[in-house]
Amino acid sequence: MAPLSRKTAYDNQRNLHLRLYKPRSTPPPPSPFSTSSMGVMVVEPDYRLAPEHRLPAAVEDVLSSLKWLQQQALLADGGGDEWLREGIDFGRVFVVGDSSSGNLAHHLAVELRRGSLELAPIRVWG
Repeated sequence: MAPLSRKTAYDNQRNLHLRLYKPRSTPPPPSPFSTSSMGVMVVEPDYRLAPEHRLPAAVEDVLSSLKWLQQQALLADGGGDEWLREGIDFGRVFVVGDSSSGNLAHHLAVELRRGSLELAPIRVWG
């Protein structure tokens, strides 16, 4: 059984959206790398693509999606996205990707290591 998902805007100015994947309350039988079997929320952001938008545009967009998540965490008790109000541990965020998204995950990790973002209460672990 697939996880629930929905799309929401995180940058209206650039018309960028992200997809939220939420595990179902009754997990299916375990399968490798399944959102539901791991019991995690997945946030998959859009980003501007090359060659129309040269680097670092895509990295800036991914950083912007983390700032959106930070705003949702700050509003979790009295507003924000309804899917992020319950059962989300904003202190355990992991950034992953494969192929070109893996490259973006690397650049995001480098950016976060520099300490250029103040993301509290978000805590990126890996």
